[in-house]
Amino acid sequence: MFYLTAIISVAVFVAGLFVGIWIDDQRLEETRGKITGIDIEWNDARLQNLFFQTALAGDDSCNSLIGGNLQFSDKVYKQGLEIERFESVNKFTPQLLEEKRRYALLQMQFWLNSVQLKRACNATYSTVVYFYSQYNESSAVDQRLQSTVLSELKNKCGNKIMLIPLPTDLDIVSVNQIKDTYGIKSTPSILVNEKDILTGVKTLGELEGFVKC
Repeated sequence: MFYLTAIISVAVFVAGLFVGIWIDDQRLEETRGKITGIDIEWNDARLQNLFFQTALAGDDSCNSLIGGNLQFSDKVYKQGLEIERFESVNKFTPQLLEEKRRYALLQMQFWLNSVQLKRACNATYSTVVYFYSQYNESSAVDQRLQSTVLSELKNKCGNKIMLIPLPTDLDIVSVNQIKDTYGIKSTPSILVNEKDILTGVKTLGELEGFVKC
């Protein structure tokens, strides 16, 4: 009887393990699908920007390009929240981390595109790059606080800001170059409009002193 109970317990445990792995695989596939969709939209936005540069289009084209880029900003932001949610419950598939690295590259591409459009079209939106650590547990509490404040800022300002979260420790060369260029040494840190560097947790009021919306 004891052996039968043990066998049943082991069988239930193994079955639960496989179910957990299957559920996480499903989440991973859904995340990949979302990122693929973002990738397509980004390439569309980049080609629009290329058209702007080659055609030397006027104000009408600027309005169209900026409008499309702002819409893309909202989509990227919302998709990022979904990926964070998947990551928080995913315990079996480390491949999700690779998807996050790919997503970080998309965020960086979006940021650079936004900067270029802003300069070329004299746009008035602000870029807010949020540097955070994926692994440093000592800064986890501060990062959660800062993420909450930045979400409040995004909700308040809407399309008047481009919020770009970038992980600093996923071994992404381009992100490392940005860190070196702006002297980002700790997390959380925030870069506003490619000139103001804010370190440590900042309140909504403090951020509003740098971002006008």
